[in-house]
Amino acid sequence: MAAADAALAEPLVRAVADFDAGLIISSSASRAIEGAAARCGLRVATTFLADRACDDEGLLVPRKLPDSVIHDRQAVLARVRQLLEEGTVTSYSGKKIPMRVQSILLHGDTPGAVELARTVRGVVESVGRIVPISRQKA
Repeated sequence: MAAADAALAEPLVRAVADFDAGLIISSSASRAIEGAAARCGLRVATTFLADRACDDEGLLVPRKLPDSVIHDRQAVLARVRQLLEEGTVTSYSGKKIPMRVQSILLHGDTPGAVELARTVRGVVESVGRIVPISRQKA
């Protein structure tokens, strides 16, 4: 909810900043969280959810929508390749949107998730190298 609502994101991110201003916020794409983090002086590491559909703003679409969770292995890999090669993702409505991310997430409860994660890692390594978020440049 905070990802879609600045009024909810602000106090949440402020609490993190008050606790430890050196922490890095990990979030799916969210203008609300990114804006709150900027105002609080916190860094955000945006995460791409490879097996979840997003809307035209990059926010996750509700799970109640058909195909909001992407189970097809080839579709997930195609999304990862598009992100890495073009810096875009195709939204639920079919629009290509730019997305700058620092990490890729897969849901661990998806059947075959471990093998899929290994394959995704291989795709990432074929394009570049894997760097922990804490060592990535801001």
